[in-house]
Amino acid sequence: SSHFGSRRSTLATALYVSRLLLAMASAERQPLTSSWHVDLGPLSLSSRGLELKPQLKIGAQTQGLRAEAGLSDTRDGLKIAAKAEASIKAEATGRSLPELHASVRCETPGFREALDVAKETLGTGAGRLDQIAEALGLCRGQLERALAGPGQGPPMLLTVTVDVGLGLTAEVRLGWRDTQGYHMVGVGGKAAAAVCLGANIFAGIHSSGGGAKVVLGIGNFRFEYVFPIVPEQDSVAAVSHPVEDSISVTHGTCAGGPAASTNPDESVDLLGFGAD
Repeated sequence: SSHFGSRRSTLATALYVSRLLLAMASAERQPLTSSWHVDLGPLSLSSRGLELKPQLKIGAQTQGLRAEAGLSDTRDGLKIAAKAEASIKAEATGRSLPELHASVRCETPGFREALDVAKETLGTGAGRLDQIAEALGLCRGQLERALAGPGQGPPMLLTVTVDVGLGLTAEVRLGWRDTQGYHMVGVGGKAAAAVCLGANIFAGIHSSGGGAKVVLGIGNFRFEYVFPIVPEQDSVAAVSHPVEDSISVTHGTCAGGPAASTNPDESVDLLGFGAD
């Protein structure tokens, strides 16, 4: 009986992966580029040339296919993986969070359910919003206003990545500046073949202070939000004065208590590990 159940579970997993691969093959996507790279220990050979990186892994990536094993570039946090997968990306731009969610297009099975979880996680009534705001060094109200839309400032960007394959990943971001200039914090990990709608959350402010990034890992979907941050004292003036490329975020006092720290190097308990 248990053997029969195991075979049924394996067949169900294979059917699900097949459906995902078919959807990825038929979905509209961005034009493929000729970019590729191969990793051999600390050496990374790509279409841009040869680089020496603080990593220790073996892997290759091209045309939406990727296989890797080992420790990734430590400038982007501590990430250990052993996996092989195919991926597809969908992008959307907008002036507000609802506009992003309404305009993103993805036909992969499970996307709508994952999108609902993302909406709930970033909703105004979500408990995680306080922790995300703390990680960004913002008041909750300031984060809510940023997600509601920056007026005439730069548009917000949402990138959804769907990964289909087998393997394991564990990742920790501790707040140091990554290769894109963000001070990300958070913890994540998954068995890549499993589908589990629980969100792993990463968040960080850009070193310029003028933008922020929030990443939600929901099952085999990754939602990456990039949006501008308007200083508290300039929130009203921002309607008539577009946000500049580099803004120093200045915080006043939040309603109900002092503003969160603006030091990106400070430790932030994003996932509530310090709770009693």
